[in-house]
Amino acid sequence: MSKGLRELGWNVAPSVSGMFLWAQYPGELDDETYVFNLIEEKGIAMVPGSAFGSEGIGYVRIALVQDKETLERVLIKLAK
Repeated sequence: MSKGLRELGWNVAPSVSGMFLWAQYPGELDDETYVFNLIEEKGIAMVPGSAFGSEGIGYVRIALVQDKETLERVLIKLAK
């Protein structure tokens, strides 16, 4: 997921393990607007980083709780 997001121009925080990724998405939208647009337009749910405090502004938290195929479909949807 990290590699795929980087290929799409996202800045992904390094992670050696765990079930979450922190990523700075490309674009100008605030993180809340960005995630609500993803839900409405593409059916993808992420958590706005600002929900975790001011240092999370401009980031999203992605839970890696789906199978590999689902995460790959997410990358395809994000690329469109």
